[in-house]
Amino acid sequence: AVVSTQSCHYGRGVSNSLACYRQNCAAPSQPGQLILPETLKLLPLYSHCLLRSPALLPSMEVGFDEKSNLLQRLSMMSVQESELFLYPRLYNLNTSTLGNEGMPPIVRS
Repeated sequence: AVVSTQSCHYGRGVSNSLACYRQNCAAPSQPGQLILPETLKLLPLYSHCLLRSPALLPSMEVGFDEKSNLLQRLSMMSVQESELFLYPRLYNLNTSTLGNEGMPPIVRS
């Protein structure tokens, strides 16, 4: 219940941010259509990834020791390491070639 409440709160925050972008920054477009710059296209996905990260989950779902360890590790990571820790890896499932580990090649790591 706590996670769904947080999820709704952050979801509304992302929606409000995109609505403000449309109102104040975006070029006029058709109703119901929002053309985002490349830097904002994955904002909803990234915000959801942050919500699902064990380091940022509510204390009831992750033990105190594990959460403090993850937060400590996260605070010491470089930008590249934190990106790999927080954000999903995208795979192209339409290719027939498999990588070294029997997985499709990574599109974005």
